Amino acid sequence: MMLSVCIVAMIMIREVACGVSPATCAPGSPAEKMAFCDPTMSYVDRAQALVNEMTVEEKLNVWLGHGLQAGVPRLNIKSYRRDTICFQGVALNSGDAPWIPPAITVFPNAINFGTSWDAGLIAKVANATSSELRGVNEIVHESSNGTMLAGPVCDVGPMANTAHDPRWGRIPQIYGEDPFLSEIMVSTMVQNLQQKQLQPKKDEKETSVKAAVTVGLFLGYHADNSGQVPRHLAKFNVTLHDLSDQFLPSYEGAMVGDKQALGIMCSHAGMHVTDAETQDTVFNVNKSYVPSCANSFILKTQLRDAWDSNAHVRADCCDDMGNMVDMGYSNTVEDAVVAATKAGMQYCFGCVNSSRDAFATALSSGRLNQSDLDNAVAHGFVNRFRLGEFERDPSSTVFGSGYKATVDSVEHRALARKLASASVVLLENPTNLLPLNPADTHSIAVIGPFGHCDEIPKTSGWRNPNCYLHNYAGVPSKVSTVVDGLQQAFPSSTVSFEESDPKVAKELATNSSVVFLALGLGDEVECEGKDRYNFSLPVDQLALLETVSNVAAHKLVLLLFAGGGIANAKGWNASSVLAVGYPGEEAGNGIADVIVGKVNPSGRLSLTWFSEEYLTKIGSLVDYSMSAGAGRTYRYLKNTSLAQYWFGYGLSYTSFSYSKAEATVFAAQKEVNVTLSVHNTGAIDGATVVQAYVQPPNVTISGPRYSLCGFSKVVVSQGDTQSVSLSLPFSCISTTGADGSRTLPSGPYTLFVGGNQPNDPHGGEVTTAMFNI
Repeated sequence: MMLSVCIVAMIMIREVACGVSPATCAPGSPAEKMAFCDPTMSYVDRAQALVNEMTVEEKLNVWLGHGLQAGVPRLNIKSYRRDTICFQGVALNSGDAPWIPPAITVFPNAINFGTSWDAGLIAKVANATSSELRGVNEIVHESSNGTMLAGPVCDVGPMANTAHDPRWGRIPQIYGEDPFLSEIMVSTMVQNLQQKQLQPKKDEKETSVKAAVTVGLFLGYHADNSGQVPRHLAKFNVTLHDLSDQFLPSYEGAMVGDKQALGIMCSHAGMHVTDAETQDTVFNVNKSYVPSCANSFILKTQLRDAWDSNAHVRADCCDDMGNMVDMGYSNTVEDAVVAATKAGMQYCFGCVNSSRDAFATALSSGRLNQSDLDNAVAHGFVNRFRLGEFERDPSSTVFGSGYKATVDSVEHRALARKLASASVVLLENPTNLLPLNPADTHSIAVIGPFGHCDEIPKTSGWRNPNCYLHNYAGVPSKVSTVVDGLQQAFPSSTVSFEESDPKVAKELATNSSVVFLALGLGDEVECEGKDRYNFSLPVDQLALLETVSNVAAHKLVLLLFAGGGIANAKGWNASSVLAVGYPGEEAGNGIADVIVGKVNPSGRLSLTWFSEEYLTKIGSLVDYSMSAGAGRTYRYLKNTSLAQYWFGYGLSYTSFSYSKAEATVFAAQKEVNVTLSVHNTGAIDGATVVQAYVQPPNVTISGPRYSLCGFSKVVVSQGDTQSVSLSLPFSCISTTGADGSRTLPSGPYTLFVGGNQPNDPHGGEVTTAMFNI
């Protein structure tokens, strides 16, 4: 009898396997003949037709969600797995559900993307991530017998926040402190994750996407249980000048034009925006601090009007509506839901059931209209239509199927290794200890808590037990540790490891040919929910550093694992120092490639490493003033002696010179074209990051000293000279007024081009040029 039922079911559903729920609009689905399955209609009209078929309760269930967004079984609308994070590959922040793929490629964390300064490489990583997103979706769909989708969706990631304060705990998840570098990285990620494609017979707004991306966190969030304020209740003051000059550009690059992200996540933070000159409050409201999710200035005036973005706006987890009450902005959850909905929030991600009930009450009382709910839910479904979910045969869409084989593939592991090595920043190498020749290295000591982190996390999620992966990493099949990488790179050498015992570490260091001391921060010191109180290493690690360096400084390679900067007033007392960030599952192999010279280091710092003294000269984490006190980031820093290592700094095993810089203004294209020659003056091939900084006329104390406006990573063979061309957009070289407006003052502009900032005491010379606007 069971066999005959199966045969009948196969006849009814035709190509669909017995026991597997068909795609929503596939033949045999209960929704097959409904209007929203009509492929001749636009995505917007189809989404609206779908919403018209839903009850109010069904709509409210879809409006709210966290780990699993509700489906509509009677319409064969699948439940949708949410909370997929795309900081370093695919991470399903989902507990231990049995359908989670056992292995995903874990790339280095976002801060390593920034220190690579390599947009081309980042594009490849984004493409690989989108393939694994679709592969995960296929796995989840199969494992649930067609009833559930993970969806090729980045629920958050990339993050477009910039590190205006070096103590922020979430620095590992962003690209650095500079708005231009961050803008390039964010827009590169968005474009290569989504890969918008025009469907046949569709207009320009009917693009399909490989993945749907939500950019976070808009705006603020620079306070994570730092002892100053709970992160869910952070309130900050910001001027229109600083908002326009520092905080908005990295979002703008991902939210403007035909390649804009399909979603944006508002933050927990409350904002008070003032005119920098008059100090007048910008909002005409009674409340001085307006939560981001209820903030019409950023969600309407900025996002919708100024940027013409149609992004789907979603709250951040968890319970943003309740947070608005706790913050004192709203009296009740219903007040919060009404304010957020009117401001433009469309998906209550991570909200609790009281928010859904509050929406229902607001509908009954007339404070919200049915159209408010319909428009919010329909907008979310438009993005699912773009992904191909509602086609009769989703596998036949422009992006097709067959991505399961890409998940944790050999090719993607190789890409992770390449990014791990490309993002290493060589900070010190005064005696040229590096690169090491394996034939001359007989015994190796690896010492420190970051030397052999071989634990494989059981689930992906917020915290991670492996020190190379950090927050929101997926579950890799294996992790290459520092010990593993060195054992492979030095097959004839003895590699010994000691994690923390000072006596054993001293003996190993004394008797080994070379010593690797692997120290760092990890999510015990910096992460979401935990800001830093200082720039130092933990006390026990400082003691280990002193013990080892006292006997092995001449042969000591110090590896620093961190997102933010690390200061040491006493100096490192090591022959070589490398900043390696959080290098992902190929950490050991990627670092070893640099150690033996297989890869010439080309990483550059994407944020300033300050001295401890700097902490005494800046305000709190929720002080967003860029020019107050000692000034924030390299652009506003008033005393450069407070910087231990400068933004843009990094050494190579070879050397470069920069010359013949010329700048030509192209007003019609709204850009300045820069050309120069880069000569490899050293003994080996290598890559350098050509950096172009612009100083406008009449620099004031309230504005930046100069700004990065162009960069390119270029490979130059030993002895060769390469011509490099950069395009500097007017938007970057412009000057920001007190009211946030951007202008191009007439007069001479100074251009500095080279491998680092001008006057960097650790860096090389730069070449200069002038141009006039």
